[in-house]
Amino acid sequence: MKNQKLKDIYNSRAFWIVISLLASIILWFYITSIENNDIEQTYRGVPVVFLGEDALEEKGLIVSNVETSSVTVVITGPSRELRKFDASDLTAVIDVTKINQPNVNRYAYSIQFPDNVNSKDFSYRYVPDTVTFTVEKESSKSVEIRGVFEGSSAEGFVVESDAMSFDPATITIYGTAEELAKISYAQVTIDGQDINATIHEDRPYMFMNANGEEVDAANVTADVDTVNVTVPVNMLKEVTLEVEAISGGGANRNNCDIHIYPEKITLSGDTEELSNMNKLIVGTIDLSDYEGDFEIVYPLQLGDGIECVTGETEARVSVKFRDLETESFEVTDLRFINRPDGYTASVVNKTLTVKIRSTRETLDKISADDIRVVADLADFGTMTGYVTVPVKIYIDGVTGAGAVGDYSVTVNLTS
Repeated sequence: MKNQKLKDIYNSRAFWIVISLLASIILWFYITSIENNDIEQTYRGVPVVFLGEDALEEKGLIVSNVETSSVTVVITGPSRELRKFDASDLTAVIDVTKINQPNVNRYAYSIQFPDNVNSKDFSYRYVPDTVTFTVEKESSKSVEIRGVFEGSSAEGFVVESDAMSFDPATITIYGTAEELAKISYAQVTIDGQDINATIHEDRPYMFMNANGEEVDAANVTADVDTVNVTVPVNMLKEVTLEVEAISGGGANRNNCDIHIYPEKITLSGDTEELSNMNKLIVGTIDLSDYEGDFEIVYPLQLGDGIECVTGETEARVSVKFRDLETESFEVTDLRFINRPDGYTASVVNKTLTVKIRSTRETLDKISADDIRVVADLADFGTMTGYVTVPVKIYIDGVTGAGAVGDYSVTVNLTS
C-alpha cells in the first residue's frame, strides 16, 4: 500500500513540475554566482592610438617613432563583462593634446572599451605599461603623380598610356622629414580588360621610392586621398587616301591616271572622330595648272589628337594624262566685263598666246577665232591707270577642251 502511494506521487504531473522548478532555481543561482565571479583574461595585440593628433598638426607637430603599435593588457573582472569583447574591440589610447613642442615622450595609456561594457570593477596589468614615442616638427613636400596601365585594350583600340593625365598633377604630403625623404612620387595604377573608351576616374595612389618600390608610409598624410585620372583610349582605323581633282584644261578623272602612295594608312584617334572616317583627302589639284604629267608630295594633315600609327607623314600623288595634246593659239578676241561706273577701260594687249589641251581630234576643230579672253573688272573699281587683270578663257563651239595655265592681260582704267 505504501509503495503504491509512492508510485502515484512519482507519476503525478504536479510532482515533476515542483522538481523542475527547484532545478531551475538551483541552476539560476549557480550560473549567477559564476557570472559574478572575477576571472583574469589576457588580450594581446591591442592597437595603440593617439588622441589629439589633429591638435598637434595645428601646432606644426607630428607623432613619429612609436615604440610599439600594439600592447598586451591583462584584465581581471566579472566574467559576464569580459565575455562581451575581445582584443579587436579594444584600443590603447594615449592623449597628446597637451604636448606643445618636439620631444621624446614616454606615456601611459588607457584602455577604451565598447559602449556596452561596464568596466568600473576591472583591474589591469599592462605589457608594456608605457609607450615611448617622438613628437617632432611636421615637414611637407610636393610630389608628382605618375601612372601605370596594367590592363588590355579591346580589338581595334589602343590605350595611350603615355598620354595619361592627372588632376591634380602633384600632391602635397606631410610627415616627418625622415619619412618624406623616402618618397619620390605617387603612383596610380589603372587596370581593366578589353577597354574601348577613354577612362575618367578618381583613383587612390601609393607612395613610391626612387627605385620604383612601394614605400610603407603609414604616418604620411596628403592634401587629397584620390586623384582624377584620364587615360585616352583611341580607335584604330584604316583609311584610304584620296585627292580632289578639279577638272580643267580639257582634263578630268576620265582621261587622267591618278595614283596615291601609300593608298591606305592606319590612324589612331578619338572614336567619335574616326568612327565615320573612311577616307582622308590629302589635297586638291586643279588639272588646268599642269600641262604634262606631274607628281606632288602632300604632308598628311591630321586633326588634333589623331596620329598615323603606321608612320607615314606624307603622301605622293602621281598624275598622268591619257590621249591629250596641247596646242598654242594667238588669240585676238580680248575683252572685259563689269567696267566700273564712271570709268573707261581698254585692253592694252593686242594678242594673247593661249595653250589649249584636248584630244587631237578636238584640237583640229579649234581655231584662234573660237577663243575668247575675258577680264573681269569688278574688283578694280577704285583703281586708275594700268592694271593687270586675271582672265578666263572660253572656247566656243567645242567641248572637252580647255586652257592650260593662268593668264592675265593689262587694262588701262581712267575715270
